Amino acid sequence: MDLKKCYIFGHSVGGTVGIRVAYQMTDVVSALIIGDFPPFFPPFDKSWVSMVLKEQKRTISKTALLGLANEGKYLDVSDDFKNIFCDILLLKGGKKDSAFPTEQIPLLQKRVRSLEIEILADSGHDIFRPTPDKLVKSIVKFITELEKKQ
Repeated sequence: MDLKKCYIFGHSVGGTVGIRVAYQMTDVVSALIIGDFPPFFPPFDKSWVSMVLKEQKRTISKTALLGLANEGKYLDVSDDFKNIFCDILLLKGGKKDSAFPTEQIPLLQKRVRSLEIEILADSGHDIFRPTPDKLVKSIVKFITELEKKQ
């Protein structure tokens, strides 16, 4: 793709994918934004699929859910932070259904060189709701501040 510079944003399991991309492409990734997910990809099971299928505002297809449950394996990418040199923003949901456990914040702070944390108080794991404007403003502000430093 011949990228010179990019910003990576990954929400949920995409946060784990984003960490791995930033690890593998350190010379291209200028910043990483992790959306409410810890640095590991847990194995998902059929009970998780059933729970997500019941959600009224589901944004993932049944096929994708079943694929995650059938093919997903545990993957911990927290060691990748040793080789990630870009700035990182963690956007954590403030409600109890957040997927990033609050008690893991100090652990992340120890592993990450340049970390900013923003808790979106009105959101749970779905940080796009109820106010996507807050999410967008947080991302734009983070990137704008980085651009000013460069």
